[in-house]
Amino acid sequence: MKEIEKLKKTAILIWLSIFIFSVLADQISKYWARHNLPFDESLIFVKHILNWHLVFNTGAAFSFLSGQVQVLSLISFVFSIFLLFYSWQIINQDKNLFNTISLALISGGAIGNLIDRLYFKQVTDFIDLLILPGNFPIFNLADSFINIGAFLFLLNLIITERPFDKLQT
Repeated sequence: MKEIEKLKKTAILIWLSIFIFSVLADQISKYWARHNLPFDESLIFVKHILNWHLVFNTGAAFSFLSGQVQVLSLISFVFSIFLLFYSWQIINQDKNLFNTISLALISGGAIGNLIDRLYFKQVTDFIDLLILPGNFPIFNLADSFINIGAFLFLLNLIITERPFDKLQT
């Protein structure tokens, strides 16, 4: 029993550390961008790879629901509460470190963007990756944390649950 409690405490500490790091890194980077980058101008950081390009997004991903700040804030708040509750459930029931890490990244990213919506009525975006195909949207660290967390969560689901093996039966 003591071993299980020790694992839970470790999982909570890992989740909390990653969560706090992701929220702080996101908010510090956005603060830097708002105070150091000119609005809507590209500054080359790594030629042909990465530019800094400050824009403000009043919508969700890819400007979905643009201008609907109150609706998006409410959706973000409800989603963040759900993520925090789900994370707590996973930590208490699942001893899988990948799930703990992935949910901490997703939760931290969601809270980082929620903070922007609540305080600024828009989300600060400034990372412009040029190496991605097409006209990829400008994003921020919170978006990165959410996507990395989602990728890890799905990868872990595929590896541990092996859903494709069940399709063959």
